[in-house]
Amino acid sequence: MKKFQIVHNPTAGGATYVKTDLLKQFNKVQVDYVSTEDDHWQQFYKNQPDLVYVAGGDGTIGRTAKVLLKHFTPQQRPHLSLLPIGTANNVAKTFRITKNSSFSLENDNTTFLFDVGRIKGVPDEENFLESVGFGVFPELISEMKKRKVENEPPSEKLQRTLRVMLEIITKYKAQKATIKLNGMKIKGSFLLLELMNIKAVGPCIEVAPQADPGDGYLDLIVIPEKSREEFKTYIQTLIELNSTSSNPEEFTITPSDLENFATTIRLKKLKIKSKASSLHIDDTLVKDYSGNYLKLNIIPAALKVAKFGL
Repeated sequence: MKKFQIVHNPTAGGATYVKTDLLKQFNKVQVDYVSTEDDHWQQFYKNQPDLVYVAGGDGTIGRTAKVLLKHFTPQQRPHLSLLPIGTANNVAKTFRITKNSSFSLENDNTTFLFDVGRIKGVPDEENFLESVGFGVFPELISEMKKRKVENEPPSEKLQRTLRVMLEIITKYKAQKATIKLNGMKIKGSFLLLELMNIKAVGPCIEVAPQADPGDGYLDLIVIPEKSREEFKTYIQTLIELNSTSSNPEEFTITPSDLENFATTIRLKKLKIKSKASSLHIDDTLVKDYSGNYLKLNIIPAALKVAKFGL
């Protein structure tokens, strides 16, 4: 008999999902439940599940995935299934998974490969699922922590985050960086350097619309200082396009002119260093960046996402 594990962030999605709601979906099978509010929730791996059902947002998915990467070999690693109830849900949107399509024991299998990035050169070398970057996004993470609003509806938080992003782009001092990849060296001053494994970052900003998290490649997105006004216009358009939506799942509307001022390079590995004092790894802010080269590469098919279960 297959063993199922629920990993639940009870504060995600305005705390609209409770333990009993999730257990109802598994009333015919063996299932274990753990809340991320529990002190030792990461020890769920000891249950040796076949599938881990993550009810939460991007952060919950990332933390759960790192448990699987650490404690299981590739051959033994459980599948993931997602109930996207966070704010942005960028991972689920990349796989086109919504609350309604995320899981059903009765439906046929639909499985996606999920590559994982690897970064070396930070104090704690680690994996990343979404993206690593310098520039305006680390600033955004820092600023949103300072401006935290309790019990804010997800759609309102997304719009507010976009407005803060616009403020940051307006005043951010572009930082010098050097990138080595594919036998080339790129140098310049940049507002944004993002190495993407999925399509979107932050408040559903789809900076890598062609990214495929299962193709064995990463997408490097580069926006230079000279494109500041185009970048500001892009974010302002996002704010206007999404202003009428009260449903976070609809925050996928993206202007089509990003490619006019942003450069995209597909790659499997690179070295990068920046004069910036911080970077982000998924939703984690790294403030003590040394300025030395970071080495980044891709681990193909490290995870598998089951859209409808096993």
